[in-house]
Amino acid sequence: MAVAASAYSAYNSHQAAKASAEQSNENAKQAESAGRVEAERVRELGRRQASAAKAQMASNGLDINAPNTVSDVIQNDIISNASKDASMVQYNANSSATQSRADASNFNKQANQIAVGGALNTASTALNGYSQGKLKSEIPKSQGGWA
Repeated sequence: MAVAASAYSAYNSHQAAKASAEQSNENAKQAESAGRVEAERVRELGRRQASAAKAQMASNGLDINAPNTVSDVIQNDIISNASKDASMVQYNANSSATQSRADASNFNKQANQIAVGGALNTASTALNGYSQGKLKSEIPKSQGGWA
């Protein structure tokens, strides 16, 4: 009975570690995907902000079609800042994904260690049970009276 319990416990722990590894890998994929979406959203907001600034300058009477105007500088700054922000969002998402992949690797190692440890523990329990049974069978039985 102890052997079966030991094996069952090791199996459950192994399965839990494998499930945690799979979840960490899924978390990494989700972080990368969310990072791409968020970075694109930041870029789009930058484009909209540049467009709104251009429209505001035009409504104030500035010639937005003239070369090398303040309009160009403002639009370039807005787009540049949005691009930097988007890159930072993507970097943070990639960092999160990298951490999740490291977690998955650690969970996989843990699952392997549990499998080996569980097998050794199960074998140890079985051998201990066998040796205890062997010792009991070798002890001479009392002939009666007070032992």
